[in-house]
Amino acid sequence: MISTSVFGTQLKKLGFQFYSGVPCSYLKHLINYAINECEYVAAANEGEAVAIAAGASIAGNKAVVLMQNSGLANAVSPLTSLIHPFKIPVLGFVSFRGEPGCPDEPQHELMGEITPALLNTMKIKWEYLSFDFAEVKKQLQRANQAVENNESYFFIVKKGTFEPVKLLEKSIKNVTPKMKSEQITIDELPSRYEALQVVNSLKDNDTIQLAATGKTGRELYEIEDARNNFYMVGSMGCVSSIGLGLALSRNEKNIITIDGDGALLMRMGNLATNGYYCPAN
Repeated sequence: MISTSVFGTQLKKLGFQFYSGVPCSYLKHLINYAINECEYVAAANEGEAVAIAAGASIAGNKAVVLMQNSGLANAVSPLTSLIHPFKIPVLGFVSFRGEPGCPDEPQHELMGEITPALLNTMKIKWEYLSFDFAEVKKQLQRANQAVENNESYFFIVKKGTFEPVKLLEKSIKNVTPKMKSEQITIDELPSRYEALQVVNSLKDNDTIQLAATGKTGRELYEIEDARNNFYMVGSMGCVSSIGLGLALSRNEKNIITIDGDGALLMRMGNLATNGYYCPAN
């Protein structure tokens, strides 16, 4: 491991103090450092993070973008049609989920195989971030020189690269709601698990339940691993689109899709499509 604080300080010395990204366990501690010590914008998806970083770069800041490689595909459009033609430099860190030879979840396998090739195809200079800090300093110098020449530069980050950094409570942005109401116990919303129990109890043999990746799918599985359940892994934000295609194709079935809040934010355009076609089932 390398010291995340020392690494972040080195980036600061080179002028990198603006970050935007999407969470990943491999990059968690670098994200915590950025929130604690720099300006960090939490994006709803990876393409948005690239665009935010591009805006900061246009404004004269050296900008860093952080993402899991599973979401690198979400960033392909702005990387190829914004960053490349306008020569907007960003420094990127992409986690190496699904690294060949390292056991991981099945949804990461293919992206792990093609991450280096994908960066090559997009003509983005990149290298694997070293575990040796002496080498890391040389790598950051190369990356900084590229950025100062208006070229983007990415690092692929392997598991266990960064030492733990605790997120400071004071660093969490506190947004005051415009309208606040106090809830009492009788008025409180149910927990996710309780809501899933109710939804599951209402199904019949003609009901197909689709659950999004993460805790939603895991908890539905715990409640009842029914034969008509589909537990989506990966593809964050796509579960409602799967449900729409299924509902339009099998109108004799009742289709229920249960999405996660973070996943839904990644592809909120689905809501307009679902609302327009609005199948009765």
